[in-house]
Amino acid sequence: VMPKQRAVIGSAVDGRVVEVPVDIGDRVAAGQKMAQLLTETIRLELEAAEHELALRRQELRLLQEFTLPDEITEAEAKVATSGALEEYITGRFGLLKSLYEDKAAIMRQELSEAESTKAGAVANALAARRRLELLQSNQETRIAQAEAQVRMQEATVERLRDMVAKHTIISRFNGYVVAKHSEIGQWANRGDVMAEVVALDEVEVEAGVLEDHAEALRVGTPIDVTVPAVGKKFQGYISR
Repeated sequence: VMPKQRAVIGSAVDGRVVEVPVDIGDRVAAGQKMAQLLTETIRLELEAAEHELALRRQELRLLQEFTLPDEITEAEAKVATSGALEEYITGRFGLLKSLYEDKAAIMRQELSEAESTKAGAVANALAARRRLELLQSNQETRIAQAEAQVRMQEATVERLRDMVAKHTIISRFNGYVVAKHSEIGQWANRGDVMAEVVALDEVEVEAGVLEDHAEALRVGTPIDVTVPAVGKKFQGYISR
């Protein structure tokens, strides 16, 4: 009588065994813990990485919803203000220049001061427009960079979670523990066998048949199997 499934369960990582909650003969369910390796250091790293991820996501949200929109709104207001001031000062300079040339009603020094003021206003308006253009052109780039940082941190968190998961040795199917190769305090190397599990809910029976009777066997034929040690009769079928 052979189990349909048999698994030799090994450790995927190196580590110190801190828990072995099963023993030989115990029934285990799929996903049940067979052994636990020490994960304190990795869990601290994971906690720090999760906090970092939360910070990166918050920074991205603020950048998308507040920082960039506010900066662009402020830049647009600056463009409007500096543009209006430029227009006013340019008009005033034109008037003073006309007065100076036609009627000599103002002094040359006043005209020079007005010209300097105009140059400053033009420069300020140009700088405001360029800053607005730069913010608008860099908006997608800054958001893309922040999104990339979030994805990188998500990958770090997933890697650490996977490492934590690998420190927990589990059964992959329902069955019974038939061998145990780990104890608390033992150092487990990657690939070391920790336990062996067999599935007995469904089994295969290997039986010898006389050569003269072999031709009468057909796959799928229902049969009764009697196990003297158990004192029971079981129903099955020929599988091969």
